[in-house]
Amino acid sequence: MAAAGTQHFRTLDALRGVAAIGVAVMHASKIGSLPLLPSAYLAVDLFFMLSGFVLAHAYDARLRNGLGVRRFMLQRLVRLYPLYLLGSLVSVALVLAGLDPDWTARGLAQSLVYALAMLPLPPWIDGLDDHFTLYPLNDVAWSLMFELMVNLLFVMVHHRLGLRALALWIGLAGLGLVVASLDAGSLERGWSWAGFAVGAGRVGFGFPVGVLIYRLHVAGRLPAWRLPVWGLVAVLLVLLSMPTMPDSVQMWRDIGVVVLLLPPFIVIAIGSEASPLRSAKLEDWLGQISYPVYTLHGGVLALLFGLWLRQGHPVDTMPLWWRGLALGILLLACAPIARRIDAPLRRWLVNTLK
Repeated sequence: MAAAGTQHFRTLDALRGVAAIGVAVMHASKIGSLPLLPSAYLAVDLFFMLSGFVLAHAYDARLRNGLGVRRFMLQRLVRLYPLYLLGSLVSVALVLAGLDPDWTARGLAQSLVYALAMLPLPPWIDGLDDHFTLYPLNDVAWSLMFELMVNLLFVMVHHRLGLRALALWIGLAGLGLVVASLDAGSLERGWSWAGFAVGAGRVGFGFPVGVLIYRLHVAGRLPAWRLPVWGLVAVLLVLLSMPTMPDSVQMWRDIGVVVLLLPPFIVIAIGSEASPLRSAKLEDWLGQISYPVYTLHGGVLALLFGLWLRQGHPVDTMPLWWRGLALGILLLACAPIARRIDAPLRRWLVNTLK
């Protein structure tokens, strides 16, 4: 197990990067007449499963050898906090620059206090929007909150988390996900207090699925399914491109994708790791930019929309090529941001916490 902990899953990294870009494209095209990748919100369920796989890979042996709850959670916070904070501060800068006039000074101050502590804005603080968004300064941070919650549960019950316990967890969480989603219409929930139960169900199901897949992988019990990387990317893009459907259909379709398609998709990706890597540099780059793209694209899009509105144009008239240009610049900037901002800040946090 210790030796297995040094393995690098490049294909999984690449798929995570493609999924993060898909989320950014979905958000960039939502306002307008041509929504792209309308089902890219399902990428978050893929993220939760990949997180369970990767954390089991990285920490199973260390947790068995005595790594405590406090140290584990500090390491997770160090990994997630710097770029989360940077994405939140971009939104603060936009408000202070007058590019997002909907904010009040009080609303910004209250949101910033909670954002600095990485806590969701309580539902009794209103007036910011009519959706009761958990993280109004960085919308995607809702998934990071659920990630940390399930990380805490994982480390607390790790000593009892055998295959049977994992199967029981997955079964109960899957049932909870279905019940929570009955009135939701789709799994595009979790970012607001109204969809909190759906978000909990998504991470509660996805994360242990990833852990189970890892445990079966190290036990040599996974089927040897393979696809070339380009084939995996094509399948992922097809899933993210599924069109919007009536609520009663889309909810069950989403659950079917998460429960029946994403787990074998990850199994195939793991089996494909043994294939010759002809695009290792591209896969490494996609893995490196995945988290920066996910946490920073909201601020970049807010800047884009704010500048467009300042010119007196309705947001829905913004051409897609301009949005694509902004996302292209973000993609080029993410690797330097990861190297020169995120990595040094994490090193500083590690040394400080020591």
